[in-house]
Order: sequence, then C-alpha cells, then structure tokens
Amino acid sequence: MRNKIIYLCFISFLFLGNVFCDTIALKSGKQIQGSIKARTNDAVKVDIEGITLTYYLTDIESINGEKVVLPVSSQPVLSVEDKQSVTPVVSDSNILSVSENLTAAQNIADEATTEEAAVSTNQQNKDISGPGNETSNNISEFGKQTSRFPRGKISEKDAKVAVAVVGGIALFIFFLSLIFYVYSALCLYLIAKKTAVEPAWLAWIPIANLFLMCNIAKISYLWLLGILGLFIPFVSILANIYLIGLFVYVWYKIAIARNKPGWVGILTILPIANLVIMGYLAFSE
Repeated sequence: MRNKIIYLCFISFLFLGNVFCDTIALKSGKQIQGSIKARTNDAVKVDIEGITLTYYLTDIESINGEKVVLPVSSQPVLSVEDKQSVTPVVSDSNILSVSENLTAAQNIADEATTEEAAVSTNQQNKDISGPGNETSNNISEFGKQTSRFPRGKISEKDAKVAVAVVGGIALFIFFLSLIFYVYSALCLYLIAKKTAVEPAWLAWIPIANLFLMCNIAKISYLWLLGILGLFIPFVSILANIYLIGLFVYVWYKIAIARNKPGWVGILTILPIANLVIMGYLAFSE
C-alpha cells in the first residue's frame, strides 16, 4: 500500500510539472516545453531545465496553442528558401550549439537587412541626383562597411581584457588607499607622541582616531556629532560642508599644539598639500 501511494505521488508530480510548462510549437514541426521567462516583439526566452534559450517569433508557429502574429517591423526580410537555410535545428542533445546557431542566423539576417537598405538608399539617391553623384556613392560605401561589423557581439577575448582592466584599476585603488591610510595613521601617531597625548595607538583604529585628533587639538568630542548628519536625508550636503570646515579647524588646532603657525594646518584642505603638511607636523622637531 505504501509503495502505491509513493507511486501515485510521483505520477502526480510529473503531471503538475507538465501542466505549468509552456508549449512552443516551431514552424519546423518540433514542440518545445519549458517556462517562458520573457517575451519581446522579436523573440521569447524559455527556461528549459535551468538553461535559458532564445527563440525568434519568425520561427514559432504558436505558443500554448495561440498562433503567433508577427508585428509589421518584425516581418522576415529573407525568402523562404534562405530562411530555411539559416534556421538552426533545435537538438535536445546539444542545447549550447542551438544557442550559437540561433545567434549566427540572426547575424546573417541583420547583415542581409543592412546590405539591402544600403542598396535601396543608393538607388534612391541615383534616381534623385542622377548618375555620377558622389554623395550616393559615399552612402553605399558606408552601408557596405557597416554591414561588416556584427552588432551586439563581444568576443570572449575582449570580455577577458575588460575584466582584467577593471580588476587592475580596482586593485590599484585598493593599494593606493591602503598606503594613504598607513601614512596618515603614522603621522597622527607621531604627532600624538610629540604632543604627549595618549593613547597614541588610537591613530591606527578607524573612527577612534577622530577622538585622538580631538584630544590633540584640545576640542570637545561634541564637534564629532556633525558626522551623524551624513546619514540624514536632505542634510548630507550640509554635513559634508560642516566636515570639511571641521577638518580644517582640527588641523589648525593641531598645528598650534605642535608649536607651528596655524595657517600651516589650514593648508591641509588642499589635495596633495595635506600629505606634505601631515608629514611636516609629524616628522619636524
């Protein structure tokens, strides 16, 4: 009895799986069963056992029993014989080759459309301007050159090069940020030591180093409350302006604490110059 119940559950599961599948009937007579993920004016994307394939409406007879009607802009340009020669045969044993054949067929159709449009434009220009017109010849040449470039395709080599370039830039920015952090933390640590402010090791800890800077500048921690404005909508712009002013003021006070002119600390607002100023306050006597 138990085996019969398990067998009936298995049969029901298979039946339900077929019920929720979409059925696509191709003009070649083959039927495809899967789950339709997306549908456009030109094609449909079908999920077949976890693999997504694209079928063009020009090759589809009906979807779930409903006959496919092509829009005017999607009518095929090639003849019936040419279309049959470039339409790939879908094989269940090699799904990847089906996708590649479909892409090749679409590229051939696009090139044929581009060449036909270029010839048509050239003929119209000849009718209007007469023979020997350089403009019509240039348009025809441009159409032929354009048809040689496949649209919407990126080679695997180009994709790898793009990934390598992006990864290299990200790695460079990471190491540059790490060097800047270590340098600024070292300068703050030496400044704390020379101004006898402890614990100087707080210079190496993010956020905690802000409290160390307040101690060196001899200002209240309440000045740091303005940082919370960065997390408040419509206030973040004012908070950024406040933090820039606070940064300049803190380094102004730190320069005075190091017995240096206050304007030296104000120069930290300038890019590149701030690195020089921090090093000067840290390593000078």
